[in-house]
Amino acid sequence: MNKKSMRDPDFLNAIIENVGALVIVLDHEGRIYRFNAACEKLSGFTFAEVEGKFPWDIFLPAADADAIRTAAFVAHVNNPQTALNQYTNRWRTKSGDYRLIEWANTLLHDNQGKVTFMISVGTDITERKQIEEDLRHSEERTRLVLNATNDGIWDWNPITHEDYLSPRWKEIVGYQDDELPNIDSIFLN
Repeated sequence: MNKKSMRDPDFLNAIIENVGALVIVLDHEGRIYRFNAACEKLSGFTFAEVEGKFPWDIFLPAADADAIRTAAFVAHVNNPQTALNQYTNRWRTKSGDYRLIEWANTLLHDNQGKVTFMISVGTDITERKQIEEDLRHSEERTRLVLNATNDGIWDWNPITHEDYLSPRWKEIVGYQDDELPNIDSIFLN
């Protein structure tokens, strides 16, 4: 494939439409110029419904809209050194649900250096964040149960050769918490 065909608008459009990430392109005023299929699927809005509109008026909670607009768009156009190139924000879907999106922004300039477009590429991290939160709660509940039962726990990972030796387990066998490292080599010597 030669360089000319890689710059062909049809080729570039096919990439933008078929990439799994959210791709939204804003013009120099911040209006939606491009909105790929992944954005349509996640948001529930069609490109025709959002074209020419400001994304902060459609997708952002009112409480977040001005701050995101200022930090993520206005700063890029006026003072790129202070702009947020990467950030995470809530995105409201057409159904009213919110998704947590991690964004990375890139500016395109004309020959005079003026900003013509901002390309934002996003990843929906809603499920990942929920799993992290659920895991944190589960770990806290487990810690509370262990403390309440006064049981000692020893767990060995044969792949990483790491042990988990609870402070109570160490106490039961006659050690202080900081006297035994959590590696299996303490049992192999």
